[in-house]
Amino acid sequence: MKSAASHGLQRKYTAAFIDFGYCFNAGEWSFPDSPLRGAYARQEVYAHIASWGDFEPWLSRIERCSKAILQSIARDISIEWYGEPNDLDCLLDSLFERRRAVRCPIDDFRKSHRNPFPNWKLGPIAGTSSDRIRALASMISVPG
Repeated sequence: MKSAASHGLQRKYTAAFIDFGYCFNAGEWSFPDSPLRGAYARQEVYAHIASWGDFEPWLSRIERCSKAILQSIARDISIEWYGEPNDLDCLLDSLFERRRAVRCPIDDFRKSHRNPFPNWKLGPIAGTSSDRIRALASMISVPG
């Protein structure tokens, strides 16, 4: 039996990657913040995380992401996946605003009862949570 290629025929395949159904809280397109929401069940995948540096360069790239970049990414999303353009615009607005606080859910997860990052070492103030920065600031005595 001869293959299709030997007859001069070409098979062309197209792959489409579809969002996992619970991204953005499924059809709600909201962000219910919970330290354990979205955490992977197998704890060992987090064992190598020792500092904020382990999230780089992606964490800083998210924090610096412009609205124009988000919109350019969204242009490639098929309308069948989101329905109304206004819904997508609202989601993009939310993502754009949340990028400024992306460290907070990570820090909440880090401090959760699960202790997902057992090798975490506190780093410089630039890489610590706002709660930790406030706590450190309160320890500094200001000359009166």
